[in-house]
Formats: sequence, structure tokens, C-alpha cells
Amino acid sequence: MAASSRSAPRPRPGPAEEVAALAASKDLDEQLLAAAIYRSFDAYDEALALYEKVAENRPGATNVLQALAHLYDRAGDREKAQATRKRLLKRSVPGAKR
Repeated sequence: MAASSRSAPRPRPGPAEEVAALAASKDLDEQLLAAAIYRSFDAYDEALALYEKVAENRPGATNVLQALAHLYDRAGDREKAQATRKRLLKRSVPGAKR
């Protein structure tokens, strides 16, 4: 019997590898998706790190700021949570100083 020239199919990455690939992406939308997935699975440290990274590049994104405020609260960092809520308030109140 002749040996086949076909190579074995590569195994498909599992969900954890797929999320890790999104998190490592340079695309902010993919990082944001990974952060939301981590958050939904209670992987708060990973989610917080990604939301902070996205917030650096999208400082006015209210969805990111809301998630950060929540995650800072969960982490017990009330000072950062409060500062983030103030940033949110400034974005949502017309005429507020920015």
C-alpha cells in the first residue's frame, strides 16, 4: 500500500485558544469581543486587562467605560471605579466639562 501524500488535518483550536487569539489581535474590536467573552465566563482579570487596553485607544467608548467601572468594583478598586463613572457622566451630560 502506497503512503498517502496527504497530511493529517490540523485539529481545530478549542474555544479557549480562539478567545486567546482574539485577545492577542491588534484589532480593537477583536480585543473587545475577547474581553466580553472573558467577562461572561467570570474571567475578570483577563477581561479587565483587555478593557483597559481598549480604553487607552478608545477613551470615549461608553460601553468600555461601563465595563471598566463594573470590573473595578468587582476587583475592589473603588477609587478607579468612581473615576471611571465620572468620565462616563462627563460623556453623557450635555455641556459637562470634558
